[in-house]
Amino acid sequence: MARNTGLYFLTPYDANKIPVVFVHGMDSTALDFKPLIDKLDNSKYQAWVLNYPSAVSLPLISKGLANMIHKEMVENKVKNIHIVAHSMGGLVVEDYLNQCAEGNNCQNILSFTSISSPFSGVASAKSGVEYSPVVMPAWRDLNPESEFIRTLFNERSNKPPHLLLFGYDGKGAINVESNDGVIDLSSQLRQEAQQQATKVMGFNEGHVSILSSDTIYQEIEAFWQSYEH
Repeated sequence: MARNTGLYFLTPYDANKIPVVFVHGMDSTALDFKPLIDKLDNSKYQAWVLNYPSAVSLPLISKGLANMIHKEMVENKVKNIHIVAHSMGGLVVEDYLNQCAEGNNCQNILSFTSISSPFSGVASAKSGVEYSPVVMPAWRDLNPESEFIRTLFNERSNKPPHLLLFGYDGKGAINVESNDGVIDLSSQLRQEAQQQATKVMGFNEGHVSILSSDTIYQEIEAFWQSYEH
């Protein structure tokens, strides 16, 4: 992976606070999460952010995330973690959870929140694979017909509670062809994703504006509190 890839603590580690791992999407950075991070109850939570090059393959990113979380759990004896992912980051985390569920190692993950994630892939990625002279590995995985997308929800047991948040453009009719300005609603609401999710909620927000919503944060924090020991 590229330089500066890693899991970063925004404040010194505090064993008395629950880490919240934020995973960004394609062509983004952890700065997208600033509105949510600014709303964190700093007496209870501490923010960790994953930085990674979004052009590389999604399985490579998820394996890196798995290794980094495992390292922190061992070195800092971390007992509980929440994970929040936006857009493509939701696919990265879902793949990571497949890995930890297969090994029955998800016990320390209290919850997973996905926000506006294209669980059925992205049509433009397919076009990129077919017609671009230079193809990024991530496009291959985001192709709706890829093996990665097809098998993303094969592992369903032993996973943490999943809060699935989706956005839509409320200017027109709300249907499967609607989107949040970037991701189709039909991809955000893949049937297997809904079946696996503990709770599904939709918001009249754009793909990035959804991260600034006070209501979104309130729903996320309430979901966390339902599963904290």
